Amino acid sequence: MKLFSTTALGALVLLCAATAVKADFEPVDCSSTSFVFSDAAYNVDCERSQEPLRVGQSSGSTITDVMTVSSDDRTIFVTMVTQRITSPRIYMEHRSLGENFRDLFNEDGVKDWKSIGNKDGYDVAEFTREISGRDSRCITVQRYTNPAHVGYKRHVIGMGCTVGEIDSLYQILAHIEAPGD
Repeated sequence: MKLFSTTALGALVLLCAATAVKADFEPVDCSSTSFVFSDAAYNVDCERSQEPLRVGQSSGSTITDVMTVSSDDRTIFVTMVTQRITSPRIYMEHRSLGENFRDLFNEDGVKDWKSIGNKDGYDVAEFTREISGRDSRCITVQRYTNPAHVGYKRHVIGMGCTVGEIDSLYQILAHIEAPGD
């Protein structure tokens, strides 16, 4: 995600997977995140990171929450990430789903990428890839929320894969409450 400050014209900062990978994530109770999901058939794990952020003369922080929903046998998972900017003068610039997906998830072996368009409030794409030697069907989703001036204050992006039917991913996604719902 690109960020920009209204006080520092032309100052752009790229906040993407590099930030998330370097960040120190701590396990947190999922009820303290902006995600809600409960289904005894799935494992749910959540993490959070808060990092300082500075663009030009503006400073604040970025708060990243991650929720992963998975089956006991790990044949299906959905990971959702939300990044929120706390500075009043720093905003995220809108980027395409494909660009954000490649930056954040850094997935190799993606095949058959197919943009679906808007589905249930998310920009959606489907693809296939091999995971642990098994052909998997996958989706990736994103949306921006909290519009402010010329950008956004929050970005939600996710990815899920299954060795089963892709509809099971959409069923899990429909039960996840995320910012913007």
